Amino acid sequence: MDTNQVVQKILNEAQAQAQKIKAQADEKLNALNAETEKELSSFEQETQRLCEKATLESKERILAGARMAALRQETETKRTLLNKVVEKTAQKIKSMNDDEYLNLIEGLIIASVKTGGEELVIGKNEKRINNDFVSRVNQKLGDKGNLRIADEKADIDAGFILRQGKRQTNASLDVMLKVAAQQLEGKLARQLFGQ
Repeated sequence: MDTNQVVQKILNEAQAQAQKIKAQADEKLNALNAETEKELSSFEQETQRLCEKATLESKERILAGARMAALRQETETKRTLLNKVVEKTAQKIKSMNDDEYLNLIEGLIIASVKTGGEELVIGKNEKRINNDFVSRVNQKLGDKGNLRIADEKADIDAGFILRQGKRQTNASLDVMLKVAAQQLEGKLARQLFGQ
């Protein structure tokens, strides 16, 4: 074999080896491309799932916020209506005729008396509660009928303060309506916060 033949044989073997290596590389590249496609598809599916989840969570947050805002608005409306009812109730009580007003006050006094020796503190402008009225209430109280009107007057529009020593029961119109409004406000708060 001459040198050209040897060189040609070496070149042929090298070319065959190169084709074999290229075939193996192509095979690996095809496998890698297939794996990459598979991972890309998986990544796209996971991305889609995460997007859908984020969209759903966002919608849920928006809906929850809208529900809370609607509930707050409803509660605020109820609070406004409650305040109007309290105002109208105060006006109605103040504008009652004498008999209606005194019957209401009589019932409150009888329910509030503990010992019968209390003083009745009335408002500065109170004209309907007088000694004759207190005498009638004392008769109805029987053994506990020792109430008297205090000398000093309170800064209240209607109602009274029943006092004995340091103990007193405030049955002024403002306080009674405030207590009633607070109780209703508590119900509104429970409605708002679900407690």
